[in-house]
Amino acid sequence: MVLYILSMANLLEDYDNNMVDEETNNICNCIDIVKNITKREYVVELLGYKLLKNKKYNLDIIQNNNIKNKITLNMDYYYNKNTKTYYLKYDEPLYLDSKKGFLEFFVKNKNNVLQNINFKYKLNNPMYDTDIIKIQAKNYELYIYLKRLDKNTDFYLYKIIFIFI
Repeated sequence: MVLYILSMANLLEDYDNNMVDEETNNICNCIDIVKNITKREYVVELLGYKLLKNKKYNLDIIQNNNIKNKITLNMDYYYNKNTKTYYLKYDEPLYLDSKKGFLEFFVKNKNNVLQNINFKYKLNNPMYDTDIIKIQAKNYELYIYLKRLDKNTDFYLYKIIFIFI
């Protein structure tokens, strides 16, 4: 029962046997929507970034086109003054309403939408209890970290990182 992106140019296959334990291995399923490929790759460590508390960014999540039940997450803003880059991070558990559906992510600064990302998903029952999914586009990277307690419980999103490139 892990989140899988299904519709982005039909890029995904069944990754049941390719899941990884984040505690021992920082490898993710990378879905490159520019090159139209999927691959396994290492997650780059985000070093040299400082949390800036004066920046307000949100991530609005809409499940299955149900705007009335929109979830708004407050994202932390991290900035690297040497590279002049930043990333946004949400670090709390988030459970999905259904095992199959459609997700829309809206990255916002105040009321300005900076990026809209949407895809179909399906929860399945893989071998491992954690995974990382990366969506690579021309101007952003989205990392979705997933976890479950054991095979008898549902997966939840426990960390979301959004990086503008």
